[in-house]
Amino acid sequence: MDVAVLGTGAMGAAVARACAGAGLSVAVWNRSADRAQALVGPNITRCRTVEEAVRSSRTVVLALLGYDVAREVLEPAGACLGGRLVVQTASGSRDDVAPFVTWVEGVGGRCLEAAFLGHPRTVGTPDCHTVYSGPEEYYEEIAPLRRALGGLSVHLGPDIRCAKAYLMVAAVWYYAAVNGFLECVAFATRTGVPLEAFAKSVPLHQAGVQQTVDVGVELLERGDYRHEQAPLTTHLDVLRQLASFAEESGITRSFLPVLRDRVRQALDDGFHSEHITVLCEQFPRPTVHL
Repeated sequence: MDVAVLGTGAMGAAVARACAGAGLSVAVWNRSADRAQALVGPNITRCRTVEEAVRSSRTVVLALLGYDVAREVLEPAGACLGGRLVVQTASGSRDDVAPFVTWVEGVGGRCLEAAFLGHPRTVGTPDCHTVYSGPEEYYEEIAPLRRALGGLSVHLGPDIRCAKAYLMVAAVWYYAAVNGFLECVAFATRTGVPLEAFAKSVPLHQAGVQQTVDVGVELLERGDYRHEQAPLTTHLDVLRQLASFAEESGITRSFLPVLRDRVRQALDDGFHSEHITVLCEQFPRPTVHL
């Protein structure tokens, strides 16, 4: 087999189907045998045990719920992992990575971390974006798998913790956007803006958001937040108005008063002509870097 997939929930099933669709032979295993059996078809074979699945392929993709579950599932097959490349896609933090890698390498296996930046339905399409971390030769070794998954794949470097750290940052961005959407719905329903019209307008704002990010990153790297376009003083009146509307309209726990107060604090600290990215200075400086 070209690939073994352990765990055939939504993501594992999507990986198996994408690989099979790309012409790779796939072995699948799942604790609930019926889920794995449902995938059986051209290029997909169900294995009855984890050991059988691991022995079937030199590349083992883990699509399981967390590192503890992954370790629990793999332990009975530890003797079979010698020389196998384990591609770990489980959710977790960067602190979960090292103990798992140490165990896999201790039984003779190899590890590559992966993180999908999207939903299972994107797997196998141009919209599937995946980041990897670990030895570059392992990343190159799974080129057929990466092509089958589709979209964009990026190797973040040899530090195997990077993929999960990146996923955490990406998740913060996603949930910040979700929170913004939820509050926009609240504002729209209170101001009579049709939600369909709001949804259609979202792409119009994406270029501005991207510009804010690009400029912010440049200023952070430069260590100088002065910026002629939209200095900090221009944000306070807008945030005052929005925060007041939220409070008066009963939109509780809004992020807007918090952001308004952070801008006020920055102005009190003497920042006026700086870009809004200067608010990053209000966060404690990290003492440990990845």
